[in-house]
Amino acid sequence: MPLIGGFLVDRIGIYITILLFTSFLMIGQSVFMIGGFLGTDNENDDLPFILAIVGRSIYGLGGEILTVCQSTIVSKWFVENELSFSLGIVLSLSW
Repeated sequence: MPLIGGFLVDRIGIYITILLFTSFLMIGQSVFMIGGFLGTDNENDDLPFILAIVGRSIYGLGGEILTVCQSTIVSKWFVENELSFSLGIVLSLSW
């Protein structure tokens, strides 16, 4: 996914990519939340579990590409002397 994220950042721009994949995070968390609210009264009802898996998959897709966007922003913001330290801080806090 980082390869696709890097391609999208270069192709459509960092700000549009951030908005697009932040919406993926929001949609994925909403689907997960709906799966949690449905609950299960019937042991044979797999819909809440399926919604939880689908929601987390969408969430993971957005989150992985946003990590690429974070690294891109940091590399544009900081200069050569501060770049390694700032990337280390960002990666240690985002994981």
